[in-house]
Amino acid sequence: MRTSPPRTLVVLAVFAAACNTGQVSSSDASTTTPPAVAAQNEAETSAAIQVVSTDLALSTAVAYFSAFNRGDANAVMALFPAGASFSDNFNGSATRESWEQRLVWDMAQGTTLAAPGCIVPADGTSGEGTAVRCESATSNALTHVLAVEPVPTVVSLFVTPNGIQDLREDFGQPDFLHVTQPFMQWMEEEHSGDAAKIGFGVWDSLDQARENGELTSEYARRWAAYLELNCIYIEGLISRDRDSYLDDCGILEP
Repeated sequence: MRTSPPRTLVVLAVFAAACNTGQVSSSDASTTTPPAVAAQNEAETSAAIQVVSTDLALSTAVAYFSAFNRGDANAVMALFPAGASFSDNFNGSATRESWEQRLVWDMAQGTTLAAPGCIVPADGTSGEGTAVRCESATSNALTHVLAVEPVPTVVSLFVTPNGIQDLREDFGQPDFLHVTQPFMQWMEEEHSGDAAKIGFGVWDSLDQARENGELTSEYARRWAAYLELNCIYIEGLISRDRDSYLDDCGILEP
């Protein structure tokens, strides 16, 4: 009786013949990836790298500025996940707790941020998130009441799928000292009892930071009225021309 060769031998024989004719190579058999699978792998790799889209990163930056200007500290802090970092060019790094206290202090005195121009730098996207650079300007209680130039501010954010992982503020010139120093000098001379209760960092809790900011706002208004009432001209703080300002006050100086 004639018997058929085992199936395994037939498969091996066919494979060997294909290799001899150049139709299949042993390396092709082990490493070649079908085009559809390769395309899927490439798409998955690209998605893994682009974890935060440009649109999402920019909308997160807009949400930060909007919540800040609404005075909604809770909404601002909700944008930052646990472990987020905070820093600026005046004070260096800050803990989450101390940065939130400064935020509440700013909001209590009416600090605002100008509508920003935000971009994602050409190299801003990585496997961890997307960087956003926003050019803005900061106006606190003193610059508001005197209607002087706000402080140029660059806010740099690093946005991850969990939120803003890093925030960096760089304040330009003129900085806050050009209004703070004459204001605090007036406070020491006219309101020494409350002078120690206001100013940056004079707090140990959110409640103290809020009270500090509210008191700063109140005295900022009093100071502006004092300068106007007494026709005191401070170079760089009074937006009007010095001679016309003093002339309107009825003060003629040589």
